[in-house]
Amino acid sequence: MRLDVEAGPRTGKALVSLYGLLTRWDARRRVLTFTPQHGHRPIQVPMHRIVAMTGDRERRGRREAPMWEPYTPPRRW
Repeated sequence: MRLDVEAGPRTGKALVSLYGLLTRWDARRRVLTFTPQHGHRPIQVPMHRIVAMTGDRERRGRREAPMWEPYTPPRRW
């Protein structure tokens, strides 16, 4: 999965793309638990920080995706 999120303080927000697996959704707290690739510990992402969530067509089946990278808009088909 690719999870695009806002990161950092409100005054210096940046968009980043995380790669890994969705492992849990806490509907009461509205928090998604996401496990990044490469054996990193799970992180909790509040719903209001999530910009987009999608599969990653460009890297499907390959193991070259980093744990995170700066956001880049999708390519046109």
